[in-house]
Amino acid sequence: YEVGFLLLEAVNQAEEDVVFTVLPGTVTVTDFLWGDANGDGVVSSKDIVRLKNYFANYNDETGLSTVEIFPGADANGDGVVSSKDIVRLKNYFANFNDETGLSTVILGPAA
Repeated sequence: YEVGFLLLEAVNQAEEDVVFTVLPGTVTVTDFLWGDANGDGVVSSKDIVRLKNYFANYNDETGLSTVEIFPGADANGDGVVSSKDIVRLKNYFANFNDETGLSTVILGPAA
């Protein structure tokens, strides 16, 4: 795409056109892996532990936790980090096939 000529083209993962509006500001593109709560680039049981620690150290008054999580912590892709993400990760591993390296549970937004 060329911003100088306002010719903007983008597609999503399904190769469908994405329409957006250009406004003054800053764009930050973050690459992450759904389910990767600790930001190490791998989805593992460590991410379940990180999410549990995040919630165990969460302060309802401040809306903050002393445990850092990364964008991939939103394992189900609903835009909110919640206990649903822990459940999604647990289901992901419970349905993981070691031979194929795949799970029947999808991380991220449902297709």
